[in-house]
Amino acid sequence: MPRRYLDYARLPRLSHIEQQETDGTDRISDMYGAKVVLNDISNMYAKERLGQTPSEARTWSREASAPYPPVVLLAAAGLYALGDWTGAGFYGMILGLACLFVALSVVYFLRTRWYLFPLLYLNLFYFSQRFVHTQDNTCLVMLVVVMAALMLARRRHEACHTLMALAITMKLSPVYYAKHVPGMKRETGSCS
Repeated sequence: MPRRYLDYARLPRLSHIEQQETDGTDRISDMYGAKVVLNDISNMYAKERLGQTPSEARTWSREASAPYPPVVLLAAAGLYALGDWTGAGFYGMILGLACLFVALSVVYFLRTRWYLFPLLYLNLFYFSQRFVHTQDNTCLVMLVVVMAALMLARRRHEACHTLMALAITMKLSPVYYAKHVPGMKRETGSCS
């Protein structure tokens, strides 16, 4: 957690933990990309109409900032706007998503194969590196959508295909999923 949100030095039990001064590199990129989309959606890739803060410019060039598919850029912009509106900020929204992901995975694994939950979180170093230090927000957004799709798949709900297609278009190649559209039921394939 960046120091500006909570200073560990003030908490005796946490004071020994190394803490970043600023947001992680990916969060800086994602926040700039979200602000660009909110400023002018037609400028989401050119990024010519919104300048960078000094911190953003030091971390990423405009071209390298938030180079994601439109679905995830819109999701990040929505989270940024919602965080701004609620007062939680972008960090608060992402922290909430991280908690939601862990809660959904606990529920899912306890209902299917309980031993997968400890296996998933056994590699706590990777989890903390990606979601706490680097702050890979877009991957977390995609994982929450995947977990929602898995929860619906357990209930054999047709919307699971649409959610999985949405998750794939956020970070992965949609071509793989598109090849399965002809084999789906007509109403499911038409929304994918």
